[in-house]
Amino acid sequence: MITQLYINSSAIVAPCIAINTVSPKFELASPFNGTMRIKEKDFSKHIPLNTSRRISSLGQWSLYAALSAVCENSNINPDCIITATGMGCVNETDNFLSQLINPENEIYSPTPFIQSTHNSIGGLIAMSLKNNQYNITFSNRNASFENALIDANICNSQEILIGAFEEISPFSQQAIELHYPINKNINDLFTLYDKEQNGMLIGEGSVFYCMSNICSDNSTSLIDDISIIDSNDDKIILDKDIEICLKKLNKNHNYDAIIMGCNGINLYDKWYHYIAKRHFPKVPILKYKHIVGESYTASAMALWFANQLFSNLDLIDYLLPDKPIHDLKEILIYNYFNNTHCFISLKKQ
Repeated sequence: MITQLYINSSAIVAPCIAINTVSPKFELASPFNGTMRIKEKDFSKHIPLNTSRRISSLGQWSLYAALSAVCENSNINPDCIITATGMGCVNETDNFLSQLINPENEIYSPTPFIQSTHNSIGGLIAMSLKNNQYNITFSNRNASFENALIDANICNSQEILIGAFEEISPFSQQAIELHYPINKNINDLFTLYDKEQNGMLIGEGSVFYCMSNICSDNSTSLIDDISIIDSNDDKIILDKDIEICLKKLNKNHNYDAIIMGCNGINLYDKWYHYIAKRHFPKVPILKYKHIVGESYTASAMALWFANQLFSNLDLIDYLLPDKPIHDLKEILIYNYFNNTHCFISLKKQ
């Protein structure tokens, strides 16, 4: 789908990325039990302490990222607020259900239920900004963020606040471990993609962007194409569908780098390597999930990296390029998980 979304500002709260810094700064640390968790951070720059005490950790991450992006965009109140999440506020959902099944509880606190719904983050941001405009949350598993971007393009608004968020709970971690291999023994994040490892890291965090359908002096990049392909078990049909999609992208673009969502699971990474070798043999490949982990909205994090790279190539080594990169003007983001293939095309402004 051809789009016209200009990124004017962005802010991220992620496990290995520092906040309250002028330029991006990484704080790489070893994962805990196969998870990339966010340690305690100081959100007081945008969130008063009395507010922090009333909202969940995920609420704090998302509110801080959203308010930081708005502040960087000259504090312009958005015409619409669009959020994306695959799992939603799972910790509050766990708390709420735990209260219900506990026979000793006679009085239930309404707070976990209120904060457990997927759209509670969008509501929290709207209340903080005193904003009563269009507000919606997309929860389409690993295509959630891409669908949010498509909706933002349809809105055709001058000021759009759009973001994504995920968190890890004990229950969600157990559920994920039942379906996917988790790398619980890794010490060096940069070895995640070694074939003998075969396991991903579960990630959490929040990232928000101020976007517009009009280019301005603040615009750093342009999202000009988004494609989503839902695959089936027939690899021949899938390969043809992706080939048609990539031919369309290659016809209109000359990519300087591709950010791929390799996650350390050999079954998935083999597919990424196949796409890179067949369709982009000369284009440098970058990876990012060793820094933020795997999640349903990891592509939102990839977009943050891509947008930062346009103005700061010093970050490039953290993303493990397989070929030298001297300049970046166009980047393709490709994420594949659970039989859904998502492409986001980005141009420097």
